[in-house]
Amino acid sequence: MIQVPVPDLLQMTHPGYVNIKSEVNLSHLPAILDYSRCLVERFEHYGDVKISPSDMFPILGKMFETLNTEDDPAIVLPVRMQLPRVLEEFEAMTEKMCQAFPMNANIKKIYRDISEYYYEMFDVLTGGENE
Repeated sequence: MIQVPVPDLLQMTHPGYVNIKSEVNLSHLPAILDYSRCLVERFEHYGDVKISPSDMFPILGKMFETLNTEDDPAIVLPVRMQLPRVLEEFEAMTEKMCQAFPMNANIKKIYRDISEYYYEMFDVLTGGENE
């Protein structure tokens, strides 16, 4: 079994690491998206496994951007319907990541926090109205 350096695994020097521990803030979204991508990449690197679809982060970014910038119901409503399913997929992926660390509550908390942050961001952008 290899020794996994936790600071690298959790990307503790990434700006998103600090942002994930703060209140949901739209200005932090780009850093959070990049941070979660980096977290998954490091997990895949150390686990020598592929757990995320290659298009997950561009899709998340585009959907959040659409909710943040568009006001045309024909554009926004489909995203409001689809994004919760993408968030569920992301959450399922982070739960799989948590399973790799059954005895390390701190690592599992970071993985779960990032998923929760996305749900909270969705609520902020939609006024808390889950479809």
